[in-house]
Amino acid sequence: MWRKSRARWWIASCVVASILILALQAIQPWIQVLIRDDESWPHHRFFLLRKGISPERGSLVAFTMTDTYADRVKPGGMPRPYARVGLLWLKRVVGMPGDRVDVVEDVVRVNGEEVAKGLKRDRLGQDIEVVSLESPIPNDAVFVALPYPRSFDSRYFGYVNMKDIIGEVYPLW
Repeated sequence: MWRKSRARWWIASCVVASILILALQAIQPWIQVLIRDDESWPHHRFFLLRKGISPERGSLVAFTMTDTYADRVKPGGMPRPYARVGLLWLKRVVGMPGDRVDVVEDVVRVNGEEVAKGLKRDRLGQDIEVVSLESPIPNDAVFVALPYPRSFDSRYFGYVNMKDIIGEVYPLW
């Protein structure tokens, strides 16, 4: 009797898992579940990514870190393994097209509000500089950042092109 109930439970679990996997595959063109393994967003590990959603001020977005962004970091030529090129990044949109951006003594302000302060050294002890930022923000770009002092974001690699944003991200757990 015990073996039969355990076998039924095992079969039911496999069926439910299969249905869940198929459902996730079916919605993947529009929605994706992400698991974050980076310490820059310590409050959540699981996220829901809604693909194709245009960024808005304050929204959490996903984009792929490219060589283009990583190569903008100054001074150049230093190894920066935390750049993690090719992986999805989650950052908050704090500057939209047309916003005024000012950088004074490593403090970045968007429309007069401080959004980030640059560090002199990265977490590896290497020199790092706030990137030169065009102002106003171009029509095809956004400034992304997180409120953590060591966040590797637009203050170092510049604006993120809107076409590189995959969608809006919502913390789950």
